[in-house]
Amino acid sequence: APKIEALKNCFDNNSDGGGFMYVNNGRVIIDKGYMTKKAFIKRYKELKQRFNNFNDMNLVIHCRIGTSGKNTPQFTHPYIITNDLAKMKETHAACDVGLAHNGILHDYTPSNKKSNDTMQFIKRYIFRRYKHKKLFNDITRNEIISTGSKFAILTKDDKLYLYGDFIKDGVYYSNDSYKKYEYYKVSIETTKSEYTSYEDSLNISEAQDDKQRQMVFKVTNNGEKAIDYVDLTIIYFKNNNIIGIESDIT
Repeated sequence: APKIEALKNCFDNNSDGGGFMYVNNGRVIIDKGYMTKKAFIKRYKELKQRFNNFNDMNLVIHCRIGTSGKNTPQFTHPYIITNDLAKMKETHAACDVGLAHNGILHDYTPSNKKSNDTMQFIKRYIFRRYKHKKLFNDITRNEIISTGSKFAILTKDDKLYLYGDFIKDGVYYSNDSYKKYEYYKVSIETTKSEYTSYEDSLNISEAQDDKQRQMVFKVTNNGEKAIDYVDLTIIYFKNNNIIGIESDIT
């Protein structure tokens, strides 16, 4: 099981709501909509006390950064695998199979806020493969991985499928946001080659809403790599100087 400090970091870096998914009595339980770190951590501790086999059970935990749809409890992950968008929005439900996703599915991003890219992907692709009993074959697996996203799918018989490149650090993480980040605000004068950085207390959700001519980077503990959430590029630092830019991280 993840440490409390790691979960706090996850929520700090992905602060648009959290949720849990696990199997109980032969059903996949969706338990989500925790919109504050306090509520999220409290629920985690409750689950830990409830189950004697907590450290050995399959538990999918998700913290969201909203990129489409609304930032409300109904849009948090995980989701029931179904073609019914209303059922996907249920914050407490039992089902046969559920899914959590990390990434952006541009081909499935809706034009309105009634759903999000993950929900559309489930409705238009995942559910169809599941309905025809093809969700777990090699063809489907390769197609899911080709999106470049990370997926965790849990079935009622407690089988957990991880699709994508996960980090194993005691447990499996879909990215390194379980680590504590430092934040830098970077001003752009004219071109990308002209940066001035200084430490700033902005968090990621505020950064995404920044409409000024600025970009905010998420910097790892070693201070050598940052992610630009505006242009989706990776910027590499050495001694606070930019030494390289990698474009199109999607």
